[in-house]
Amino acid sequence: MANKKLLVTGGSGYIGLHMIDLLLASDFEVVAIDNFSNSLARNIDPKVTFIEGDIADEKLLKNIFASHKIHAVFHFAASIEAGESMINPSAYYLNNVATSLIFINAIIRLSPKSHFIFSSSAAVYQAKSGMILESDKKNPASVYGKTKLIIEEVLSDCYRAHNLSYGILRYFNACGANWQKNLGENRKVESHLIPLLMRFLNRQDIEFFVNGNDYQTLDGTCVRDYVHVKDICGAHLKMLNYLERGGAQRSFNIGTGKGFSVLEIIKKAEEISAKKIPINYKKRREGDANSLIACADLAKSLLGWKPEFSGLDEIISSAWKWEKLQ
Repeated sequence: MANKKLLVTGGSGYIGLHMIDLLLASDFEVVAIDNFSNSLARNIDPKVTFIEGDIADEKLLKNIFASHKIHAVFHFAASIEAGESMINPSAYYLNNVATSLIFINAIIRLSPKSHFIFSSSAAVYQAKSGMILESDKKNPASVYGKTKLIIEEVLSDCYRAHNLSYGILRYFNACGANWQKNLGENRKVESHLIPLLMRFLNRQDIEFFVNGNDYQTLDGTCVRDYVHVKDICGAHLKMLNYLERGGAQRSFNIGTGKGFSVLEIIKKAEEISAKKIPINYKKRREGDANSLIACADLAKSLLGWKPEFSGLDEIISSAWKWEKLQ
């Protein structure tokens, strides 16, 4: 695997930076691209060939693929807020679908032998009370989920028509941090539960509230499967190995198989930080499912992947340690 050159889109984002750290540690060469639409130009490793730009810039893409023989692409660049996608759907279709189509078309024309690994989401599923299988019904509750599902279908069609080698990872709630490298969830606009909790506890410069307590769950708050960002990145590397071995094009759930409610996350955050959190409830967001919990047996059997860092203590404590460095 050494010296193969990999392209990471969304390279200055939360998952992108963690992915780059893992790839460099695994002796890959990394080319990264980001337009900084919701990320910050910080903690970018100097060993990375970093390009500020947009994946819809066809001239830029032509230059990238002419200058670098790209073995594989990790596509993280996207807008990711389910609630926001319901308020401003056209922006999500533009950024997540239209720009991805331009990018995929460029790969087919300019780098057709590249493996393409797509960052998808549990948001593609029709939520249910039990664990979710890859074969379960797809009926996204949000525009965000619809945009991910559209690109999944595009990739399937491009494999049929152009033999594009691709893999899809539908991960559940990415969280945690690599605080030793000062890598954490650091967006310009943040809406995720754990980083907001950590910031409120540490800096108290934001309002903290819970979106809804009328979900059909045991305590009324929504339940999610929380998986450490380092485990998610490990799954991407396993997916690359799978495609290199000639593995069939398919989708994999990436999660722990355990669900925690918002109130359970708050309780664990109080325990680790030794601080009390006043709970203020607001209206639930449109597009939020009651419960999303992964069955990741397929990833375990075919990719050889399993979560190593995804205990709730590890997730919250790593996020808390990173927050205190800010």
